[in-house]
Amino acid sequence: MTNIQPDILEIAWIDTRAPVEGQIVHVRVRDTRGFYVLPFPVEFRDDDWWNARTGEELDCFIAGWAPWDDLVEDAP
Repeated sequence: MTNIQPDILEIAWIDTRAPVEGQIVHVRVRDTRGFYVLPFPVEFRDDDWWNARTGEELDCFIAGWAPWDDLVEDAP
């Protein structure tokens, strides 16, 4: 796993609504270490968050999301 974090402005994070079903996004999570961005694309589907590359369901608190397509060239 790399330690590369996308450079996303604070204002770009959306935390008041969920993305549309099937949308690929960046997510910012919060845990006891603070806030950080997951280094892989995440899909919102079935009213939950999933790793878009592995298909595994995420088990973490999602503090915000930002559209993947607007920020990264290599979207899945």
